[in-house]
Amino acid sequence: MTPYHDADGITIYHGDVRDILPALDIAADLVLTDPPYGIGYVSGTKDASRPRQHFMAAGIVGDESLNTMREAMPLLDRLLAADRHAYFFAAPARIGEATDVVAQYWRVKNLLVWDKGCMGRRGDLVAGYGTNFEMVIYAAKGMRPLARPRPLAVYRYDWFAKRDPVHPMVKPVPLMSWLIGNSTRQGELVIDPFMGSGPTLRAARDLGRRAIGIDIDERSCEVAAKRVGG
Repeated sequence: MTPYHDADGITIYHGDVRDILPALDIAADLVLTDPPYGIGYVSGTKDASRPRQHFMAAGIVGDESLNTMREAMPLLDRLLAADRHAYFFAAPARIGEATDVVAQYWRVKNLLVWDKGCMGRRGDLVAGYGTNFEMVIYAAKGMRPLARPRPLAVYRYDWFAKRDPVHPMVKPVPLMSWLIGNSTRQGELVIDPFMGSGPTLRAARDLGRRAIGIDIDERSCEVAAKRVGG
């Protein structure tokens, strides 16, 4: 299995997680990922070719169900070392179902909230209300204290609606850095099986951690490789 990118402790694989994960022989220290939410996300983005107030719909491929997350869980359980943590981003509307998927394998310790601040007019058009927060499932495989003393469950980091080349709801690198810093130590290994454009990998690199990222979209792998290379 040839990596798409492999340098300075950061490895990227282009492919389906259900094919890549069984081929890995690792003991990961943290799972941190933003899997498909199962909501069929639709975002309002301004169409430059239309009048100023016209917004067009943009979706996320593969976001229609939680099936891929369900199939990835037993594979991740094999790869995550004992006494380690995991974080899964999830849509508020599907948080119960997503939590149940994780709880089949690891102990769900808390639900965290990323407060995005003011998002302007961006967001899920189907939801009606502008959802300016996301949930994060915090789980543990065994026992391990957090590296930082009791951080709060609500983390505020303003999301400025900057358009990502491949993902309309990319997570900010500082947010991923906060989670990685809470749950790993220098040199440990982070795995992100749904890496998108690679903010987890960039955060891991900046903090002196190793990381493995996987994505089925080759364009995402290309952008992620550039993100960690700079």
